[in-house]
Amino acid sequence: MATWRRTTDIELVYGVEIDGGGRTIAEEFQGPDHVVTPFRGRHEQQHPIEFVVTDNNMVSDRGTKVDVRYAPAPQLFDLTNRSREVVMDAHPWTYRVTSEEMIREGKIAEGAPPGSGKIPDPRRFVFVEACAELDGAALAFGVRAATADGPQWFDSHRDRYAFRIVRTGCFRGAVPVPAARVDAIRFRAWPQSEAQTDRPSVRIVRVNRVFVLDDDFQPRPLPFTWTGSLTLTLDGTPVELPF
Repeated sequence: MATWRRTTDIELVYGVEIDGGGRTIAEEFQGPDHVVTPFRGRHEQQHPIEFVVTDNNMVSDRGTKVDVRYAPAPQLFDLTNRSREVVMDAHPWTYRVTSEEMIREGKIAEGAPPGSGKIPDPRRFVFVEACAELDGAALAFGVRAATADGPQWFDSHRDRYAFRIVRTGCFRGAVPVPAARVDAIRFRAWPQSEAQTDRPSVRIVRVNRVFVLDDDFQPRPLPFTWTGSLTLTLDGTPVELPF
């Protein structure tokens, strides 16, 4: 939730390259251990047949016939200046499905500490989509929320190095708060110890969306977006953007 904003697993399972005439040039799939391999399996018409072969639903082009089969239809999405999670936004029922899955698996616990393998109620989280130019650094965001003791900041990394965001481009993260009344967001950054550059840097360029889940686990937007250029110092100093 801290670094991806979801318990949904969004993965490449099949890719195809076609020429100008619509003929297939190459096919590939992502199998166990995230290894991308040429697809050599069979098809029904143009639909590739794949088999789930791992506990986290990675696939193979070989397998044994089973009784349950899914045939998802591909949909075209423009991810320019957006994270891939916008696919879920277009189908908001997926938020309820994934939340109910966590409940069914016993992974929801009030006051669940970070790193416990459980999370608080998903409806307690504030979700943020932003875009950053990141090189050799890690970042986190925080939101200021109302509490019984007054406004307080809640940071997505929750003081754990592993919960920091280390990928460049558009990303999502989430942080649990005691109330959905949020009035500011802040970002902070640190150098990565294993950085492959002599000049690590982080620049925030967009905040696309801030939202929470309502009682039915459906996204409810909060009134904040931002576009600009916000360069962060890599010492953990927070930089605030008020709503």
